[in-house]
Amino acid sequence: MLKRWIIGSLYTMLIILSLVPGCSAAPNKPTDADEIAETMFQAVLEEDYTTYRNSFSEDLQAQLFSAEEFSQTVSQILEQYGEYTGSSLKYSGFEVMEDELLKIYYKAIFSKDDDVEVVLICRVRNGETVVEGFQINP
Repeated sequence: MLKRWIIGSLYTMLIILSLVPGCSAAPNKPTDADEIAETMFQAVLEEDYTTYRNSFSEDLQAQLFSAEEFSQTVSQILEQYGEYTGSSLKYSGFEVMEDELLKIYYKAIFSKDDDVEVVLICRVRNGETVVEGFQINP
């Protein structure tokens, strides 16, 4: 039970939402969302903190957890799900949230779980996709 709570807490750290509203609505999935999600997902798998951190909006970069905490979180993810066995994330849908946020859903296949949800949270600001959160869920 404690392990489940710890893992849940670690996943919560992966999602950081900005309360600052964006400048324009995005009625459709941004065309670059798949590439951004794949880059961030690969950064997690490769424990590439710099790429992961730089994918977020400038406002959120200062609020992210440390490289050491990131590494510990990645270890927990890999321990729970095993090795990533898919070739790429599979898009599964999106929804428009409050404050012009988009929640874009993907599926990933791991050796211990073949139905892991990966969520990219973003908004389009002045024509640019800005990442506001990233989450890996069981």
